[in-house]
Amino acid sequence: MIREKRSKQIAIRLTEREYMHFKTQAKISGLKMEPCLRSLIMGLEVKPKPSGEYMALLHEISAIGNNLNQLVRIANTNKKVSYPQLEECRNMFSEMFKLVKRLVIEKRF
Repeated sequence: MIREKRSKQIAIRLTEREYMHFKTQAKISGLKMEPCLRSLIMGLEVKPKPSGEYMALLHEISAIGNNLNQLVRIANTNKKVSYPQLEECRNMFSEMFKLVKRLVIEKRF
């Protein structure tokens, strides 16, 4: 991908209130102010940065997906899956659902 050089500069005047609001929004999104403003100019929606718990949930779901893929490969090769392997998957699903339930109850996603 070819990156264009940013050679154009604009100056904008804001009230203290506008500046503080924009600075707060950029911080909430996890972006620095310039990338946040570029996103807004390009018509993108600037969303809050996901919480650590949300990221943990994504990690957990990814791990479950990897384990399921491994189980499917084992099942296709050996035509069977061991009980401990199934139990490990069940435990991972249980942990994932507990985390999802907590996030939904706290409305932190």
